[in-house]
Amino acid sequence: MTKAADGKIKAPSEAGNYKLYLVNGQEVSQASKGEIIISGVSLTENVEEGGRYQTSQLKPFKVELKTEYLSKALLNGEEISSGHKIPEEGEYTLTLTDLTNAESTIHFSTYITDVDKTFSKNTVSNPSEEVALTQCGSDATAWFVPEGEEISDAAQLAESDTMTKSAEINPASILAPKASGRYVLYLVKDSAVSEPSAAVLTVSSSEIPVTDGMLARFNADSIEAAGGEKISQWANEVGGQTLVQTDESKQPTLKTTELGMNYVEFDGTSNQMAFDSGLDLNGKSELTILAFSAYTGEDPNNSWGDKSSVLYFGETAGWGSIYLSSYGGYVAARFGSGQTNNYIRSYREEKNNDFVMTAMVKDGTTEYLYDAGKLVLKDEGNLEKKRPIHPIS
Repeated sequence: MTKAADGKIKAPSEAGNYKLYLVNGQEVSQASKGEIIISGVSLTENVEEGGRYQTSQLKPFKVELKTEYLSKALLNGEEISSGHKIPEEGEYTLTLTDLTNAESTIHFSTYITDVDKTFSKNTVSNPSEEVALTQCGSDATAWFVPEGEEISDAAQLAESDTMTKSAEINPASILAPKASGRYVLYLVKDSAVSEPSAAVLTVSSSEIPVTDGMLARFNADSIEAAGGEKISQWANEVGGQTLVQTDESKQPTLKTTELGMNYVEFDGTSNQMAFDSGLDLNGKSELTILAFSAYTGEDPNNSWGDKSSVLYFGETAGWGSIYLSSYGGYVAARFGSGQTNNYIRSYREEKNNDFVMTAMVKDGTTEYLYDAGKLVLKDEGNLEKKRPIHPIS
């Protein structure tokens, strides 16, 4: 703040936007319509002249700008906004125009490390499967190491079920570890160890570990369609039924995660699929339903948790429906035994919009609810069997 004297007023010493007020005794006027803009402040949060910044496809460098002082920002002649991502390495010129129309220029560059050039994309593979790498002339040996295990010395590396080593330097491929899990790549040259790759390898067996008694399994990888296409059919891999939707406006969409895994996206309102023939769950006293899903919408305002469910089987008599719902804030389920208020739910400590495994299990009169692989609720004293109504579809 500055105060006028002798008919003049000094500009504030710090950069910013300022308005004028008139003070007469204890009375203070309204702020002036015009304002004075003091420039000279740095217009970026993280870019300096001659700076060199690491980037990659998965963790691109972001240009952070102080937008309150800017009227325009150009990167190599193209207008950008704060948070602009640069996933490639190269030379850049950032031209900034402040609110006084003063122009300044910053020259900087980005680079990609050898390890991120060698292994640049998130990948999914079976155990011990060959994983393609990009040869970048690093003259280094590649290692897959469990994600989160910090490696700073080559002496920490030893081939095992969870660590694999490339057969040659500057490799074109490497075998995935035998054990399921998430892995990152390291490069080792003359005992020097790189930082871990931004890309992650997910090792997961495609085989179903337990099939006895399985009535249905719907796997998005089995759908014969390209990513982004609407799907009208989804076959049961272990039974004779197929999920169908003939109305194109109600068909869900096949999509792919960054890890290369397919999933089916429903819009939460009109998108739905139904069995083409009945899946008979009547009279069951032992039943397990699992779902791997992500819910990105607002949690429905519904006491039972049976709206926008991952899986829903309708009822023809009171309290006869079966459903499993995994929302952002809670998980809900019901085994339709006909018993009043026979639904279970568990609230999450934090809202989750990522993919997560949820499960509901009925073992006679006891029902269980699992969230993220953990038992979160056990409910006893229920009716033993699923309500005997017509075959569910």
